[in-house]
Amino acid sequence: MFKFITLSNGKIVQALYEADEDQVAKITGSKYDFKELTDGNTTQKIAFVDADGNKVDIFKIPAILKDGNTVKWFDYLENVTKDIGDLVSEWDNKTGINGIIPGSLLQADPDKQPTWTLNDGVLFDGIDDFMKTDPFTFAQPEQIYIVFKQITHNDQDRIFDGNSNFTGLLRQLGASPGIMVYGGASSPNNLNLAVGSFGIVTVLFNGASSSLQVNNTPELTGDFGSLDMGGFLVGGEFAFANIQVKEIILRKIADTSQNKQDIKDYLATKYSI
Repeated sequence: MFKFITLSNGKIVQALYEADEDQVAKITGSKYDFKELTDGNTTQKIAFVDADGNKVDIFKIPAILKDGNTVKWFDYLENVTKDIGDLVSEWDNKTGINGIIPGSLLQADPDKQPTWTLNDGVLFDGIDDFMKTDPFTFAQPEQIYIVFKQITHNDQDRIFDGNSNFTGLLRQLGASPGIMVYGGASSPNNLNLAVGSFGIVTVLFNGASSSLQVNNTPELTGDFGSLDMGGFLVGGEFAFANIQVKEIILRKIADTSQNKQDIKDYLATKYSI
């Protein structure tokens, strides 16, 4: 099955390939005619050409993300409610995923709403922008994947947290470009996400088996605390991070090394990281 993500002008900007078969069938519609290609055993990204000769990328979602353990999944090209000036008031979950707990990232105050951009995701201004879900059941082990860019770096600015302060925190720390996590205890500082570059940050809050990793650089492990997040906030609160966010995946399981790699490979291919 294919799911096409379009803009209001009808232009396809992304498509997700959700079938298990290797062969990609030809799709013909009123506006788009896709040429038949073959997926290969390990290919994550499949190139299609529309009727105008423009390339459309197809991304194959790893099956593990539909195993019932994905509780929230925010993709900046799906289910985003934009107000005047592309200010984001609601960012809802990806649809059709088993296990998703209903409930959007919300921000009712226009002065605190981040800005949606086509190429760079959801922009949080570092002044007062943030979005937050209503409380939901999210307890350790909590596995988090976030694709974002640090536009600026300021010591203590918060990138994400749980429903209450300091219950599952990712924040900037110390000298640029350091980031760390806190779930009742602090992780070491990670210096692998350069300011101005998108990266995939993978966080596991799981007591003594917690971890923090940027892309495929060495993983920092240890006891980062045993607090439960109970919800999710992005952009900071009281110390606001200046960041751009493209995708957030929250899972209620400590993913295996292979499953983590499959998810990171999907995100890396999708966003050319």
